[in-house]
Amino acid sequence: ADDTQRRLPQRERAEKKNTDTGSNQSLNEAQKKNLLMVKTHVVKPGATLWGIAREHGLHLSTVVHANNLSPSQPIHPGQKLKIYNMDGFVYQVPRGQTLSRIARTYDVSLHEIMQINQIENPHLIPVGQKIFVPAIKPLYTFIWPVRGRISSGFGWRPNPFSKKGREYHRGIDIAVNTGTPIRASHSGRVVVTYRGTGWNKGYGKLVVIRGGDNSRSYYAHLSRVLVKRGQYVRQGQKIGLSGNTGRSTGPHLFFAIVKNGKARNPLKYLSR
Repeated sequence: ADDTQRRLPQRERAEKKNTDTGSNQSLNEAQKKNLLMVKTHVVKPGATLWGIAREHGLHLSTVVHANNLSPSQPIHPGQKLKIYNMDGFVYQVPRGQTLSRIARTYDVSLHEIMQINQIENPHLIPVGQKIFVPAIKPLYTFIWPVRGRISSGFGWRPNPFSKKGREYHRGIDIAVNTGTPIRASHSGRVVVTYRGTGWNKGYGKLVVIRGGDNSRSYYAHLSRVLVKRGQYVRQGQKIGLSGNTGRSTGPHLFFAIVKNGKARNPLKYLSR
């Protein structure tokens, strides 16, 4: 057999090998108790990551993240891959994070996280502890919210309104026709929506999404907002329609990524 099953205990997720590869008893019991198991899959000639994920009933993202791979990365015969018995990913708890917040961010049950990781007290989670989150982690941190021509890049640019001097552009402008669907660049919680007709600091109609790593993405100058504040959205979900509201010289989407309170160049984070 090319699969061996192992249990992932709570603390450091140490993987204990189970040599009884011919029996599914331990796996079935783990599934009944909603416990995490991991097994080793040995790659066969001609196999692909997509095929292996499908063979085990998993999302490609689960296999990719479990093995620190990229979706397009080639695999070779004899290579050993970690395979979980459920979709999800390992998350290292940072300072200031709580289980409740993790559950809300990834739209999963707090009870389920506690059960899978055998956690009795959700308030006693040390910084750095690794837990398994039963959710689909995006293959890319950010995807394009809409495809179109980059009409204005990130950084210093001539002032497009006064035509005098320069201003710092904290995102990118993607030129698209009014009414074009805009999609969430990453999964997360909607923390800001603006549907009014006012200037709104130049943003016009706006959606802001906070991701699991506390990063934020901005979608401005919309013609319509299709989500509500507090709503959890998944990567690729339609959140609005492009427009020409706020401080704008024509139909386009202003898209920005903010990490650790600092605006970043979106082109360095978007999937190609």
